[in-house]
Amino acid sequence: MKVKMDKSDVCLMTGTMLITVSLIMWETFGLMITPTVLTVAAGGCFVAAGLCAEREEELRSRKRKRR
Repeated sequence: MKVKMDKSDVCLMTGTMLITVSLIMWETFGLMITPTVLTVAAGGCFVAAGLCAEREEELRSRKRKRR
């Protein structure tokens, strides 16, 4: 079975990875600035995922209406 990844899936995966990396840097190295920047970037990824999902759903509903 083949699974297609949408842009929203990629954004969620990237945001989750950034959060994980920032937590590892914070716990392991005691850094504060870089994990904060990564957390803000992850927040942007989560917002982008929501916007992409909304757009993808809008396109899907248009395709359904045409049929």
